[in-house]
Amino acid sequence: MWTTVSAPGPFPGTSTIFGGRFTNGRSEQDSDVAVDIVLELKKLLPGLQVLLQDKSGTAKHLDRLAGEKVLLINSVARAKGGNVAEANLGKHAFRTPDKTVHSEVLWAVNGHPALQVADEHGKHFILLDRHKLQWNEPRDRDEGRYALYVEWKVPTDPSIPTRLHGAIVRVRHNSTDEQIAAGKWAETDLRAIPEDDPDFPDLGGIRQLAESLNHNMKQRRPNKRARAYGLDNRTVHNYAFIMASNLVNMIQWYRYTGGDTSSRFGHYEPPEPTRKTKRPSAS
Repeated sequence: MWTTVSAPGPFPGTSTIFGGRFTNGRSEQDSDVAVDIVLELKKLLPGLQVLLQDKSGTAKHLDRLAGEKVLLINSVARAKGGNVAEANLGKHAFRTPDKTVHSEVLWAVNGHPALQVADEHGKHFILLDRHKLQWNEPRDRDEGRYALYVEWKVPTDPSIPTRLHGAIVRVRHNSTDEQIAAGKWAETDLRAIPEDDPDFPDLGGIRQLAESLNHNMKQRRPNKRARAYGLDNRTVHNYAFIMASNLVNMIQWYRYTGGDTSSRFGHYEPPEPTRKTKRPSAS
């Protein structure tokens, strides 16, 4: 399977493809390839912050990306029967505005932290509001990993006890060094920006552009396949498409901004015409 990593451009019809390659086989998924490419890009583009992925992202992917200060945004896989996934995350400390600490059971509902309440309508969940997303610097600047924390705030819902209104619960969203050393990954039930978050539609919609780009890449091929035999030859075909697509983006950028593209194309000037000296005619 061929996997690409791309980002939408600021102008119509532009989308930059940063890289792509085939998976090594059944043991490697397309999500593994995407994370590898993004981590290589992070070295060249330190400002890279987010990877949008489908439901194939795992706790291992989250840890690899978060350790380098890249946020993974994806949906949670549905439970059996297509139902919303629910998970009991155990008791967590909720700190109220007056510094009082309450220990309450935290739930994950479709990747969103929630409290379970009971009223005249029976038991149901109240989703918490995302209050703050925080990256903690690694202890070792050379080899350390970032720690991703998200603070969630309890809303002032009448179904929730008044003592918990406005309380904050702080949750770590990636594994500690000790967990990784023991081979135990952080829970995959929570998302820093879950599907029910107000910001998710704007971010998740960007991924559909990448799907459209991959579809366009297939549609432009005869019989929707690279006309070549062998993995190396097909890779060359795909890289040729990437180069052509990115060249179109550069042309669009030039058309809309009038910017200088000489660093990409140089300052080529045609050579002066050469004229052959005429031989003296024989007398």
